[in-house]
Amino acid sequence: MNKQYQLKITDEFTTTVEVAGPATAKEVVVFSHGFGVGRDSRGMFIDIEQELMPDYLCVRFDYSQVLENGDTIIGSYEVMQKTIATVVEHVQAHYKPLTVHLIAHSLGGLVASSVFSQFDGYKILLAPSITPVSQRLQEYFTQKPGTLIEANGDIIAERSDSARTHIAASFFTELQSYIPLDQYAQVTGDLYVLQAKQDTVIENRPELIKELDRVIFSEIDGDHNFEEKARAQLVQYIRDIFYGE
Repeated sequence: MNKQYQLKITDEFTTTVEVAGPATAKEVVVFSHGFGVGRDSRGMFIDIEQELMPDYLCVRFDYSQVLENGDTIIGSYEVMQKTIATVVEHVQAHYKPLTVHLIAHSLGGLVASSVFSQFDGYKILLAPSITPVSQRLQEYFTQKPGTLIEANGDIIAERSDSARTHIAASFFTELQSYIPLDQYAQVTGDLYVLQAKQDTVIENRPELIKELDRVIFSEIDGDHNFEEKARAQLVQYIRDIFYGE
């Protein structure tokens, strides 16, 4: 199976869902991407999906709206939470899996933590936010050359690909209420965490997340997106969890 379709989340936002893998699969893997990227997580999720697709139904979706000119619209953080909740409910109702797994990258792990209870399989966080991220993100974009701050507090930031990222002021306000470690501590069952030693995007504080009960912690050399040599190690890490090799 390989299909793509639209799923309504709110009156203002509809996400694109991509499903790949065997239609007869009894286990589903839901991917939750990070801030400001698409459902393929700049290729990372595609690489992982290729490893799992022979046996698992893989589901990817977008938290943000991408315009025809390439601009990305990032709205409410609470709508992001509603998006993954709606996607998981849809997957359970439509595909009727016996088990639903989660693979989340960066901020996608914090967003997904609001529905940890919906995942009865593996819960895997890749380079997750460990310390509060709202102020750090806001400062990054407001200090970035070429950024426009509108009267209502919305941010329009230029990207290296000439497109722009539009961020609603409400996103940062809502995000302030969520403390990553408090959210992760609510997990039922084991929580797999893989950190990248050379991550400069998040505040890399592995000693903090190691203190949480039920966390199975690993780290490898690599950047925030596990690029170059780290990508093969990342895929092998996922394979070891799912296939026990």
